[in-house]
Amino acid sequence: MVGGGLANSFKSLTGTASNLSIGMPETERSRQVQAGGWNMGNQWYYQEHELPPAEVSTLRLTVGNCQWVSAAFMPVPGVDYEAHLVAEPQLKRCVMTINRILPAGDLKPVPLLPAKKCTPEEIAVRRAAAEERAAMDKEIARMRAAGVVPPVIAPR
Repeated sequence: MVGGGLANSFKSLTGTASNLSIGMPETERSRQVQAGGWNMGNQWYYQEHELPPAEVSTLRLTVGNCQWVSAAFMPVPGVDYEAHLVAEPQLKRCVMTINRILPAGDLKPVPLLPAKKCTPEEIAVRRAAAEERAAMDKEIARMRAAGVVPPVIAPR
């Protein structure tokens, strides 16, 4: 689970929020955010995160009057995506879109699935797996810094 949380909400209000990028291609929206947009007193910012490929991922977004809209999709390995929440006040609803980012930065909508609520057990397993992966990455970095070739770890 990844989220901006209360700290980023406060940073957005005070204009000190920063973007988190892992090197995804720029899109029109990310360029607008980088240019310094504000909405209802909040600074715009974005976050890029790695998602497990070929496994249903659920996103839960909130912005302004749009309170926690959830949707799921199946990420394809090696593909970048952009999610966005759009308020439709005339219809009294908010709609999430998830688009595949094409090489030139163009967007192509992807099919969405209804979000499924995770059980506490699923959340615990995912957190444990993420912690294990982070520990492995740290150990591999330590070994490389020491000039040791780390063992090859086969993907699961």
